[in-house]
Amino acid sequence: MAIEKSRKLLNRAIARWVRFMNGQVITHDRIRIGNPALYRNDGVHLSDQGNDIWSKMWLFWGVACLVQQALTSEEFSSGKHLNPQEFMKIPEIIQYWGYPSEEYTILTEDGYYLQANRIPHGRNCSGKTGPRPVALLIVDIILEGRSWIANLPGNSLAFVLADAGYDVWILNNRGTTWSRRHKHFSIFQKEFWNFSFHETAIYDIPAAINFILQKTEQKSLYYMGFSQGGSMGLIAFSTMPQLAKKVKLFMAFAPIYILVDTRGLFSFLLRFPDVLKRVGMTQAFADPYI
Repeated sequence: MAIEKSRKLLNRAIARWVRFMNGQVITHDRIRIGNPALYRNDGVHLSDQGNDIWSKMWLFWGVACLVQQALTSEEFSSGKHLNPQEFMKIPEIIQYWGYPSEEYTILTEDGYYLQANRIPHGRNCSGKTGPRPVALLIVDIILEGRSWIANLPGNSLAFVLADAGYDVWILNNRGTTWSRRHKHFSIFQKEFWNFSFHETAIYDIPAAINFILQKTEQKSLYYMGFSQGGSMGLIAFSTMPQLAKKVKLFMAFAPIYILVDTRGLFSFLLRFPDVLKRVGMTQAFADPYI
């Protein structure tokens, strides 16, 4: 359906360009588009604007031919050249590589429903009995749980831990692709998005840890967080000492702890007016595939 729509849009654009070109007169090395301002009085020499139009015309046709070829290719239509995991959900990716998959919904104290994905054991560890050490993985800002299983099993931390004998849990923070439910608000209401990394730390992390320990009948677990996931751990465990006692080992990969002297694109985005930030984030996260 999407492929057919793209083809129609491309064909429509080409048709418009052809209609535009039909009104032009091409003579030798000159192109006349009916606007005398583009020519000298003798009508022979093109102006810079005329040259620019001529160059853009060839650029357009070149790009149009490449896009048309891509859209009509058999590989594009069949999707054979695409990563087979491209449009899979987290449980589907886990099962695709031959691992067991479980999915749970965790309710936070402030009313958010979080999706947690579990890999209870590795591909060759199903016969082992007894409790397994529990590992909780928390992702970066704007990312979701697929980040831990995006590579091949030998290069994805979640799969490596499962094969090493761990009971692996992947948490999707509020607002990410798989955790966009609330008891009272929809994602189209601004109240749903009225949170920051502080709320994710003091609500999401305790809810997840308590749920996992109760489900696995364990007393503690290993916590691994990347970037904002590490920052959430720093906030949660420093403000709630009783929660920190339930963590055997806290591993923070590249945690964010201060924004002073921040440079690059992220620092530019921080300077946006608050109104634009709210509008942009609401529109972006309203898309169920982001």
